[in-house]
Amino acid sequence: MRIHDICAQSATARVALVLSIAAIGTTYGANPNPVIWPQVKDAIGLSASPTQILATRPWCASDMFTPRQVVSIAIGGAPSLFYQLPFDPAQVGCNEEKIAISPGRGGFLPNYVYVSQGPRIIEITPDGSNSRLFATLPDAAPGHVAITFDTYGTFGFKMVVDGGDRGTVYTVDPSGVVTLIATILSPSSRVHIETGEVVTSGPYAGYFLVAAEDNNTLFAVSPPQPMSVVSVAATYTDIEAARMVPANPASFQGSGLAFFEMVYDPAFGEIRAYPQSAFAGLGGQVLVTNEQGGTMDTLELLNTSGGFVAHPFDSGIPASQEGASFVNNVPLGCVEPINSYLGHAGGGIPVLLANFGGMLSLGTVSYSVTQLEAILMQPVGGNGLISLSQELIAAKLNALNGAAAPQSVVDAIHSADSLIDGKVVPPFGSGSINPSLTAGLEMILDVFSNGRTTFGPLRCDACGSGLSISNYQLLKVMPGAGNQVFLTYRADVNNPGPALASITASIANVNPFIFRVAPGQGTLMFSPVPAGGNGTSNNTFTVIALPGFDPTQLSWAFQSVAPPPIANPGQNQTVKVGSIVTLDGSGSVNSCGICRLTYDWRFTSRPPGTKASEMKFETTVMPTFIADAPGVYVIQLKVSNGTASSTASVSVTAM
Repeated sequence: MRIHDICAQSATARVALVLSIAAIGTTYGANPNPVIWPQVKDAIGLSASPTQILATRPWCASDMFTPRQVVSIAIGGAPSLFYQLPFDPAQVGCNEEKIAISPGRGGFLPNYVYVSQGPRIIEITPDGSNSRLFATLPDAAPGHVAITFDTYGTFGFKMVVDGGDRGTVYTVDPSGVVTLIATILSPSSRVHIETGEVVTSGPYAGYFLVAAEDNNTLFAVSPPQPMSVVSVAATYTDIEAARMVPANPASFQGSGLAFFEMVYDPAFGEIRAYPQSAFAGLGGQVLVTNEQGGTMDTLELLNTSGGFVAHPFDSGIPASQEGASFVNNVPLGCVEPINSYLGHAGGGIPVLLANFGGMLSLGTVSYSVTQLEAILMQPVGGNGLISLSQELIAAKLNALNGAAAPQSVVDAIHSADSLIDGKVVPPFGSGSINPSLTAGLEMILDVFSNGRTTFGPLRCDACGSGLSISNYQLLKVMPGAGNQVFLTYRADVNNPGPALASITASIANVNPFIFRVAPGQGTLMFSPVPAGGNGTSNNTFTVIALPGFDPTQLSWAFQSVAPPPIANPGQNQTVKVGSIVTLDGSGSVNSCGICRLTYDWRFTSRPPGTKASEMKFETTVMPTFIADAPGVYVIQLKVSNGTASSTASVSVTAM
């Protein structure tokens, strides 16, 4: 472990002061036990979300016939094509293309994918089926142009992009408007910068920390006012990437793996996948990689004067360390079934397609909004082309709306487009496909659009979707330090979906230049909250800010609890002895919207002499049994939606 204090150095020398001290509390240098995925060759950029790991490749393209790709990485490392990038003559040669998955803040839709091709930033839909030129930087290198997103708020929740060896730093808003905020200079020239992010805790909370490989420096770029101030946060040899360790790292597809690093080699190549347990006690430190030195360390930043402590994390990494990403806590978005898009010719579909020329492709043929509406309303009539096209429309529109598409869905969309190819869908052509060839793909797409994909998004009418905070009521103003004041508010929650038993809303952003959350005062509780209505908080929250603070700039994270389902086993029945009795639990209500109910029927009382000890289909909505003896049979139905359950009983009298 090494401790550095740059404030004890001259501004020009920047010679690190190195002292050996003993580690306290956390055991550093222990084996982090990465899982090695050896199948990813010649890849450079990498970004991870709860549903996708995406990488760019190759580093070197000798000519226009060498495709540059975004590949999706499955657990274990097997790559499959996510999107083939458009040919750019400037990208012939060896250029690092960086990649980022949008976290869905500040007007950016979640799960959209952004790739840098030199100064050009390409936007790709979450299903890998559409792309467009999103923005062009005025001064950026042919490669090494890294993309990240501000999730803290100090950069306006915008995209933050560096210009590679131009040393420039930009913000980009959701409309693609580019703003220069900094140029990092060395005494002799501009600085070659690589990968960084806006960090959310520690002395540099709200700053953009970015690695400068050739300068062996981690730079801190302050929030722009309107330009940023650049300072040195730490020094680290051959630094390639800087990623803040989350306090509670998220996991990829429930695997327990939280951090992924691309080890580049054109011949073998691998991804090193690190478990959540490897980062216990490291939250708030900055994980840095040494491109050629085979090591990875964490930097414990001590102050804003350049003081830091370096702790060993991993070593013996066999080749060049390139793209690195923690699993980003990207919201999954939500999905709508096919029927939700019917009648939307003048509504949602045009908005979703606005950035893509108002057209959507099915196979190689593009269709307008009114044509898509007609296809959705076309009777299937045994034509697999029509039924597959309808499912494909819904899946693609859901992805356009920011719904996370797991790899199985991405593969199904690609396969559906390949199967449809140039066939023109009725009523605009006479194309047809045998439904036996489309049934499997339709099932995958239907499961996705109905919110039932494992690790995928729920339907938009599920519990807790679309929650928001409004109607801030200022209750108290108390003086603070200097010109600051303590502002205490109550607020309302807007719930467009089903009724909820309770909602917990926590402030998700802090801007130390504008406001801070008073300790322990950043959470609101609501209970209960009606369906399609509002509820006023049971408590208050407090921020420390300047007079005139606008609470509508706050962002909120929500946790909700739905009321339990309501079991309804149907009406009591009177039947003849020997009759087959059918019970009916279809009247049971699932207050959690689309979450599927499970059914469990059991006898709690039976008449003497009966041999009816169990029912047929006792885990379905309508089980049966034979009332083989006179008397009263009492049956209990238990329904569950996976998080809560309820019971009710029904009686059957046999005479």
